[in-house]
Amino acid sequence: MNFNKKRFNLFTSNAYTQVILKIIKVFLIATLCLILLAIIAILFNNGKMPSCSIVICLMVGSLLAIKQEFGSLKVVGFTSKNVYKHISYGLALCIIYYLTIIGINLLLGYSVDIKSLSNIEITVTLINYIIVAFSEEILFRGYIFKLVYKQTHVANKAVIIQAIIFSAIHIVNPTYENLLEFIYALIIGIILGFLVVQQQNLWGAIVFHILFNCVNEILILNKSLYVVLTGFVIVGLFLISVYKKKQIHLIKNKN
Repeated sequence: MNFNKKRFNLFTSNAYTQVILKIIKVFLIATLCLILLAIIAILFNNGKMPSCSIVICLMVGSLLAIKQEFGSLKVVGFTSKNVYKHISYGLALCIIYYLTIIGINLLLGYSVDIKSLSNIEITVTLINYIIVAFSEEILFRGYIFKLVYKQTHVANKAVIIQAIIFSAIHIVNPTYENLLEFIYALIIGIILGFLVVQQQNLWGAIVFHILFNCVNEILILNKSLYVVLTGFVIVGLFLISVYKKKQIHLIKNKN
C-alpha cells in the first residue's frame, strides 16, 4: 500500500459515480449471499441463521470485490511483513485507550466493574467480534479506503470518506440508539483509517477493533462523551507522535 499524494477531485468526471457503484456492488453480493444463507437455514435449520450472518456475507462480498478490482488481498493491506509488530501496535493502542478511560473513571469517583460471563459466553463474544472486525476492516479500511484512494490519490480524503460510510452503516444497527454512537463510530473509523495509513496494512486495525469491541462488551464503566473523547484524543496523539518519529527516521535515513 503506497500512499503517494497526488491531487485529484473525487467529485469530477464520473469518478464519484464509479466509487459509489462499486461500493453498492459489495452490498448486492452480500445480499445475494444472505438470501442463499436464509434458504439453507429454512431448508435445514428451521429458518435459524447465525447471529453474524450479515457480517459474514459482507466479508464474502468484500473479498469478491477486492479480487475483481485489485487482484490480491495484499493490495488492500493484508501483508505478511512484520505482522507481529503490527498486531502488538494495535494491542498497545487499545490498552492506552482503556487505561485512559478507566483512569478518568477512577479519578472522577466512578466504579469500574466487569460483567460476569461464563466461558462459553466469553468464547462466543470473542468469535463474534473477531468475525465483525475482519469483515468491517476488509470492507471499510481495505476495499472502500483503497477504492477511494485509487481515484483521489489523497490518503487523508480516503480516510475521511471511508469513516463517514462506516459510521453511516452503523446507523441501521438496532443497538445504536443516539447521535453520540454515530459520532463514536465516525471517530473510530478515522482512527482506524489513519492507523492503516501509518502501518500500510490492516493487522493493527483488526486487532484494535477486536479488543475495542470485546472490552467494551465486558467492561462496565461511565462512557460519557467527555470520557470517551478523551480516550480517543490520547490515542490520536499517540498515533501522531509515532507517525512524526517515523517520518523523522525516514528523513535521517535519506540524508
